[in-house]
Amino acid sequence: MEMMFLLVCSGTLVWGITNILQKYFFKNRGVDVELMTIATMLGSSSSAFTGQLILIGLPKIPIEFWQPFIATAALNIVIIRAQYEAMKKEDVSITSSIMALVPMFTVLTSWLLLKELPSFYGLIGIFTIVVGVYVLGLKQMDSDDRETKFLFPFFKLFSSKGARIALLAAVLASISVNYDGQVARISSAPMRATSVFFTVSMFYFALSLITGRWHTMNKSYFWSLFAIGFLFSGLSNILMDWGYRYGIVPYVAALKRTQAFWTILLAGIFLKEKYTSARLLAIIFIVGGMVFLAF
Repeated sequence: MEMMFLLVCSGTLVWGITNILQKYFFKNRGVDVELMTIATMLGSSSSAFTGQLILIGLPKIPIEFWQPFIATAALNIVIIRAQYEAMKKEDVSITSSIMALVPMFTVLTSWLLLKELPSFYGLIGIFTIVVGVYVLGLKQMDSDDRETKFLFPFFKLFSSKGARIALLAAVLASISVNYDGQVARISSAPMRATSVFFTVSMFYFALSLITGRWHTMNKSYFWSLFAIGFLFSGLSNILMDWGYRYGIVPYVAALKRTQAFWTILLAGIFLKEKYTSARLLAIIFIVGGMVFLAF
């Protein structure tokens, strides 16, 4: 259990850095979502494969690898693109709050697909983390403005395409995380990231070539985005995926969502976002939930 906490929480810190850098290129450089997907995922898969060779050696791919790999690769083709689309179209406070629901969905999907069910204290921990991460993503929760109330992200589902895309990504992610865990356990954590992210990158690269978008796309930031994937995204996924060897999928899924803490903290440092008392309370909820998971 200690190794699961150490690996996954370290990965979420690196994931938070990835989110800030990607948001910067979306907001300040106007990069195309398709270019972000192709370049970042190619960098991530290259980083993961390098880690595979250094830490483990040549990958072993038994026959049991292929079924969960095909399932998670297909799902991630939709999920990763949806996350980037939601990030570009909607405020991160809305999308991160909606994506916080992934662990709650995962409790059901993991029971159906893997027969993995948290303990009573584990369920309390997951619920507490979800509440904390959800509130952490909200803006100005101390305000009396109705638009900043607790259920505002759900109200946005009626008017915001970005919010609806984030919800789709959350539901699909709660399914794919189970197959991610299987692939990481059958083969290795680096091989999960290598195979899935390379597939996602090549799918959208082929699609952009077929549609002709690749030739008209502004590719001046390709290597910068590749570097984000290689230096940060790949590393974060290796660390988090290694957690599957030490804990059940619902616990790993819950801990992965704590990346919102690092995203908000880094946004406060580099983007000068203010912290409200509600956000500080949310951090207490997250820490409390992690304590319950340890029982």
